Amino acid sequence: MGLAVRKDLVEPYWTQPETYVPGHFDASRYTKENVSFWASHFVRLAEIAPHQRVLDIGCGTGGFTIAIAQRTGGWTVGHDVSPALIAYARRKNGSHQVQWILGDAEHLEFGDGCFDRLIMSLVIHQVPNRKRALQEAYRVLKGSGVLILRTIAPEEVARRVPFRFFPRIAELESARMPSISELSRVIRSVGFRLIQMKTIERNLPLRLCKVAGSLRRRERPSFQLLTEQDIESGIHRMREEWQACGQNWVDPRPTVFMVARKASETKT
Repeated sequence: MGLAVRKDLVEPYWTQPETYVPGHFDASRYTKENVSFWASHFVRLAEIAPHQRVLDIGCGTGGFTIAIAQRTGGWTVGHDVSPALIAYARRKNGSHQVQWILGDAEHLEFGDGCFDRLIMSLVIHQVPNRKRALQEAYRVLKGSGVLILRTIAPEEVARRVPFRFFPRIAELESARMPSISELSRVIRSVGFRLIQMKTIERNLPLRLCKVAGSLRRRERPSFQLLTEQDIESGIHRMREEWQACGQNWVDPRPTVFMVARKASETKT
């Protein structure tokens, strides 16, 4: 059976503005290879066992949620504030192992100690009150439960395509990301014991046409700040580099995994 959900907390979020177009969101983040690569690290680093309940906060269209459920055979809950993304996730997978819930990371709809593991993948920078969200994560985890948080160090954003071709946008995108030291401090301040930090880099092959298309469609909010001339000038510089690399273009993408254990109770 699925988890009981407090309707008084869930229902207000059906009217939240939508941040992503699901099709573009899914294409950019949830390729089969990308999901498999990162899901395997979540399972290994958080030591997710088949009998455990897992909550995926900011699940988006559910790629990691589904992959983790398939790998472990356990009960997994995907949770997101976007009605469009949750609806997309439900259409993609109706497995009895996975439950999809619409809600806010700062006000989780679950009772205390419901989950063994809690995942936050590239979502903490989007949460207005990070401390409140981490307090909620702490509350819904069982004693000795584990939080695994995946993020990007601000200084790494400028290395990525297309941001390194648009310094002003790189600066804005970097500013959205909390520093690793700040996150470490907040994680500890709510009661977690930080037990591991690991940087994993995946160098992704890129296709110029896809990057250019994303810019021209202004798929990220920050791209709205670019003029047509800015975009075409940046694409021209990218094309020069792409050709100089023999059209074998690789984008460095290091991300940081932060693994923390609920420290208030003795491990059983």
